[in-house]
Amino acid sequence: MRAIKNVPNRPIHHLHKLLDKSSGGYVNGQTVVLLLLMTQKITIPVGFAFYMPDPALTAWAKEDKKLKKAGIAKKNRPKQPEINPNYPTKQVIALTLLKQFQDYHPKFKVKVIVADALYGSKDFMDKASAQFKDIQVISQLRSNQNVFFQGHKIDVTKYFAKPPGTPQKVRCRLRSIHNCHRKSCETLRKGTW
Repeated sequence: MRAIKNVPNRPIHHLHKLLDKSSGGYVNGQTVVLLLLMTQKITIPVGFAFYMPDPALTAWAKEDKKLKKAGIAKKNRPKQPEINPNYPTKQVIALTLLKQFQDYHPKFKVKVIVADALYGSKDFMDKASAQFKDIQVISQLRSNQNVFFQGHKIDVTKYFAKPPGTPQKVRCRLRSIHNCHRKSCETLRKGTW
């Protein structure tokens, strides 16, 4: 029987501390930004990239939170460090993945981009839309966002607190029909938040 030599631990690419929502503790893991292609029949991944938080920004945020809790005024706390291009944000990674897909598949017609709430910022939505010739970008609404309704900017919480509007049937993926209210459909169609 041969002795097994100790194999040196290989570093895992972009390993960092993540919050484990189920336990409230932390685990070491990786974060992957995925680009999925969805058609009426299939959903397949067409791009991915690993995300790694900027250690300097993470340390600053931790210290800033501690100082804020201690009651230190913002002007007396350290300023946020400059963005390090070696640690792109998830939004920058997503825009890069979209650009790569567009470059590799220039004849492919993209009809809409759907993203979760993290990508609901005006900057991301405007850049993603412009990249594909002003197509619609849909994201989840956050309570601190605004919508434009009848030419006025309204807090999203107040907007959806009003009566629901006109019920409509909406055809979704795989040709299923769902009921929704006209107000929410208009908000999604305009993509103005």
